[in-house]
Amino acid sequence: MAVHYIETGDPEWVGIGNLDWPLTLGHQVREIVAELEGVGYVAGGAARWFLVKDAPQPGDIDVFLHDDKHVSAAYTALSALGYEDDETGPARAPRFNHPDYELPVQLVIPDDVDRRSSFGPPLEVLQGFTFHVEQAAIYAGGDGIVGLVSESCRRDVRNHTLHFNNLSNPLLAAYRLNKYGKKGFTVGMAEILALGKAFRKGTKAEYELVTVDALGMQS
Repeated sequence: MAVHYIETGDPEWVGIGNLDWPLTLGHQVREIVAELEGVGYVAGGAARWFLVKDAPQPGDIDVFLHDDKHVSAAYTALSALGYEDDETGPARAPRFNHPDYELPVQLVIPDDVDRRSSFGPPLEVLQGFTFHVEQAAIYAGGDGIVGLVSESCRRDVRNHTLHFNNLSNPLLAAYRLNKYGKKGFTVGMAEILALGKAFRKGTKAEYELVTVDALGMQS
């Protein structure tokens, strides 16, 4: 069955239905998204791998929540699928392993002090991601299991370039620059200058806040 596009009301965002589920990773993501309906969804690299041609292979599966009160429900859903918390992940991103799957699942725990959107509807959360290239999600809803991806994400994957979308945490952005560099992505001087400006404009208190945030989200 061919994929079909879903109207989003915004030309920057593309909705995709009738998704293809190739290989073991496809089964794993589809299973997680179905079990988490109404609770959470997959966003970031694993979703991008399905929705964007030539996207890099993900190293884990990031799960975000619709509501900050859904943490226990997410734990229950992952446990029902056979996942176990390996208790080695960052404080705000516990990791879960499954005996039948290679990729771990990382659950993003909502944080009131995080100035990025760490929970909420997929579009809202994607709009707060550090890079445009990360803006992809797969979720279950009224149209079944569907994907959502930004045109900017598709462009940057195609060109293997990085453009900042949100620099509220420059320390986390710098860490993720290194991560994407290892995947073959490049960054222009305009982005480097923007990162430097973001570091300079923060107060000491703000720097301490983003440091805690970055350390809690490393993956």
